[in-house]
Amino acid sequence: MNENELKQNLSRNLTFYRKRLGLTQSALAEKIAYTDKSVSKWERGEGIPDALVLARLAAIFEISVDDLLASATPKRNVAVGKKHVIIGLLAVGLVWLVAAITYFVLGLCLPTSDKLYLCFVIALPVSAIVTLVFAVLWWTLLIQGLSVTVLLWTLALSLNCAFEIEHMSYVYIVAAVMQVLTILWFVLMRLRKK
Repeated sequence: MNENELKQNLSRNLTFYRKRLGLTQSALAEKIAYTDKSVSKWERGEGIPDALVLARLAAIFEISVDDLLASATPKRNVAVGKKHVIIGLLAVGLVWLVAAITYFVLGLCLPTSDKLYLCFVIALPVSAIVTLVFAVLWWTLLIQGLSVTVLLWTLALSLNCAFEIEHMSYVYIVAAVMQVLTILWFVLMRLRKK
C-alpha cells in the first residue's frame, strides 16, 4: 500500500466512524486536542496524523488502528453497539430496582398509603433521563429525539399522577407544545449535520 492509498483509506474510514458517532469535525478535534482544520485535512485525504493520534482516534471509535487504515469498507462494530445497549439497559434496570426497593420500604413504613405506585410512575421519567444521557453519548439523533419525547410525556404523566391539579389538561398542552419544539429542534440539528 502506498502513501496515497493510505491517505484515502484513512479519509474514508475517519469520515465514516466520525459520522457514526454523530460527531462534527470540531467535536472530534476537541477530543484529540487538535484543530478541526487538521481533521478536515485528514478527511480530504491530504495528510495522515502521527501514530499517537491514530491510536487516540481508534480508541474513540472503539476500533483498532488497522481498522482505521484498512482498505476494506468500514463496517459497523456490532459488538460495541450491543455493549452500549446492554449498559443502557443495565442503567435503566438500576432505576427500576431503586423504584422497587423504595416501594417496598415505603410499603413497610406507610402500609396504608394509596400513593405507593408513584415510585414506579416517577421511575418512568428518570428512566427517560438515563436513556437520554446514553443516547447523547453513543446513539443517533433519532434515539436522542425519542428519548426527549418519552421524557416529556412521562414527566407530564408523573405530574398528573402525583398532584391533584384542577386544570391538569394545561400540563398536557404544555407538553404538546414542547413536543413540537423538540421535533423542530431535532430537525434543525439533523440539517446542521448534513
